[in-house]
Amino acid sequence: MEKITYNGGTHNLAETIIDFKNGSSEIKGVAPPTLFNRLTSAFHDWVGWISLPYSFIILIVNQYLNWDVIIYVCIWIILMAFVLSLHINKKWDKYWKVFFARRTGRGERNKAVFNNFKSKELIIYNIRNMVVEFDTNGDVKNKLSKIWIKNEDPISQLSNQAPIKSMNLLNKTPIWNCYFIFEDIPKDGELYVEWI
Repeated sequence: MEKITYNGGTHNLAETIIDFKNGSSEIKGVAPPTLFNRLTSAFHDWVGWISLPYSFIILIVNQYLNWDVIIYVCIWIILMAFVLSLHINKKWDKYWKVFFARRTGRGERNKAVFNNFKSKELIIYNIRNMVVEFDTNGDVKNKLSKIWIKNEDPISQLSNQAPIKSMNLLNKTPIWNCYFIFEDIPKDGELYVEWI
C-alpha cells in the first residue's frame, strides 16, 4: 500500500491539483520563485519569526541593562541577513520550505476510512492548511483519477447537499476543501485519509 502526503501553503491561497490519469500535478496561485518574491517571503518570515520575539527581548534587556541602540541595530542586521540568506540561496530556500511543510503537518489529525462509495466524488470539507495524507487499495486505487485541494466559499459545504433558497452565514471566511475524484464509482477497496 502506498502512502502519499500533500502539503500546501495558505499564505498564497494555493490550490493543489494532482491528476493521476495524466501523471501531472499543478499548484495554482503560488508566486513564481523570483528574487523579489523570495525577498518578500523572507521579510514575511522575519516579521513573524524574528522581529516579534526580538522586540520582546529588547524591552526586557533595555529595562535592566540599558544597552546602546547601536548594539540592537547590529543584532537586527545579523538576524535579517540570516533570514534573507535562507531565501536568496535556492538550496537553503528549499530546506526552509520543507521545514515549514513538516511543521504544518505535525499534531493531531482527523482520520477516516471510506468504502462502499455511492458517487464518483468524495469531498472532505474545511481542511486546515491543506495537509492531506491518504492511502488506497483495491478498485479505489485503480479508479482514483484526481485530487483537488481548493479554496472555496464556506457555503460550499452546504450547497453540495441541497439547493439553498436563502442563508445568512456569520463566518464568511473561505475554507479549504479536498476533492477525491474517481473515473467511475469504485466497486471495492478502501480510501484511508488523514487531514488537519
